[in-house]
Amino acid sequence: RLTCDNTLLPSWGFKGYSKLGLKPTSNPFDRHGQLVTASHVSARGLKQGCPKSLREALEQDSVDRDIWLKSYHEEKGGLVDNETFVKLTLQQYKDLRLKKGAPKAIPTMCVLTVKTDENLNPDRAKSRIVVLGNLEDRYWAKSDRYAPVLQYSSLRLLTSMAVEKRRRLKQGDFKNAFVQATLPDDELTIVRPPMGDPDAGVDEFWLLKKSLYGLCRAPRHWYD
Repeated sequence: RLTCDNTLLPSWGFKGYSKLGLKPTSNPFDRHGQLVTASHVSARGLKQGCPKSLREALEQDSVDRDIWLKSYHEEKGGLVDNETFVKLTLQQYKDLRLKKGAPKAIPTMCVLTVKTDENLNPDRAKSRIVVLGNLEDRYWAKSDRYAPVLQYSSLRLLTSMAVEKRRRLKQGDFKNAFVQATLPDDELTIVRPPMGDPDAGVDEFWLLKKSLYGLCRAPRHWYD
């Protein structure tokens, strides 16, 4: 995708960009020769495999610490910019439990993955903060959690129509899709920051204002 200010965005390949005869305002490649795209942390500089946890990734002696720290700040910064949560102190958490009957705080974790390009080379160091929804106190019926998705029969029909009419199929990705939905007022949800969060206090809690990956009703909220 190309913006009016001549900026190259993740969904737009550099080859397609150059075919239009346009030139980026800055060098599109980093010092490793990796194409730089908005909001992506390059994995080309990684010296080791994907760490098992955020705490392991951010250890002081980790050779890839800077890359994973940048990746985590990208993820958490996106949540902050989206106003996904409000920080709570231990006393504020206790008050919500006592006065408003808030459920117990749910643990979260940070899932680290290395995305590859079309040649299966390391491309992106990605972090995703997810709620351990299986530890949620509340029980939700299937009707409360259900969100319709594309059926394979519909996908096959769409593909066959594209082939018959000689059309090209395209797909899109919505960044941080599940964190766009606002939580209902009667669905008070509090979580703990991921273990290993370098910026979180010892007794820090997050009061969710919007949905988060891992919540049982996250797909439903996104659909609604």
